[in-house]
Amino acid sequence: MNLHLKELGAYYRNLTRNMVLIITFVSITPMILVSALILFQFHTSFQEKVNAHLTTLVKKHKQNIDVFLNERLANIRFLARTFTFEELANESFLQDRLAALQDDFGPVFVDLGVVNARGIQVAYAGPFKLGMALYSTADWFQRAMNSNSFISDVFLGLRGLPHFIVAVC
Repeated sequence: MNLHLKELGAYYRNLTRNMVLIITFVSITPMILVSALILFQFHTSFQEKVNAHLTTLVKKHKQNIDVFLNERLANIRFLARTFTFEELANESFLQDRLAALQDDFGPVFVDLGVVNARGIQVAYAGPFKLGMALYSTADWFQRAMNSNSFISDVFLGLRGLPHFIVAVC
């Protein structure tokens, strides 16, 4: 009978252990599944919010850059309309205009160049020695000639430095 009681005790211990494991498994599994679903939904929602914020931020910066570039275009257009080609082709006069622009707008304007209709730079004011550069085959020159003004993308030009061009005809 002693052996039977030992077997019965082992049986009840196993039964108790199995019941605890089953109850624990049954109660924790839904919690884990619900937590995983909530985490997935939160991650998806958070990604959408971050993407929406970044999209708005990029659009705002694009608008600011466009406004800035259009203002610079207006500055250059004002010079082209206010002074004659002959006046602007005078390098000391052009240097004075560059100094005035830099006084008003800071180092935004690095240099100014006057290019004739054949694409030859006839006057230059700025820190580089570009002299009589030939732009007739340059994409920005051809596009400016076709549309009366042009703002280029950033590129490496004759200087070998990244820059962009604001041109008016």
